[in-house]
Amino acid sequence: MKSYLRSKLCLKTILQYLEEAISRVKNVTAPMNYERKGFETPCALTGNCQDCKDVKYKKCSVMVIHEAKPRGIKNFYIILVKENLGY
Repeated sequence: MKSYLRSKLCLKTILQYLEEAISRVKNVTAPMNYERKGFETPCALTGNCQDCKDVKYKKCSVMVIHEAKPRGIKNFYIILVKENLGY
């Protein structure tokens, strides 16, 4: 197994503040993604986070924020793409 990670980011998804980034995940990307996948979650039906606690509906229970290179990884790349991709 190669010990490197690659992450691609669209320039429109780079946000200045962590709170703004979390809000975007909860109120833009997650609802659109769950609607696309056909999940009948509260956020997919309303278009924004409903802060659901029911495990039956909650699909976004894990959020990962890298503050530094993960342990055991030699190289960590972030590739910025100057295109509007995804959500």
